[in-house]
Amino acid sequence: MNWIQIDKQIISMMRIIDDKDKLYEDVKHVFKWNDSQVEAAVAPLINRWNWHGMHKDEVPTKKKRVTKTTKKAPTKKAGAKTKAKKNS
Repeated sequence: MNWIQIDKQIISMMRIIDDKDKLYEDVKHVFKWNDSQVEAAVAPLINRWNWHGMHKDEVPTKKKRVTKTTKKAPTKKAGAKTKAKKNS
């Protein structure tokens, strides 16, 4: 198992578990690591993923969807008429 897979598994555990001690205990048990290994692996992820803010009971606000505006071709002015050449 590489570090990317380990990080994905720890992040999925972080989404479920809201107690830091329980998170450390479960990671230690799953990977059979010692305390320093758990601290080295989990602490950066807690900071990077804002784990403390992850478990607030606030519902995130949805952003209003912005649609692209289409460019319209410039319209000709009514007063500007083109003069036709006379062939005489």
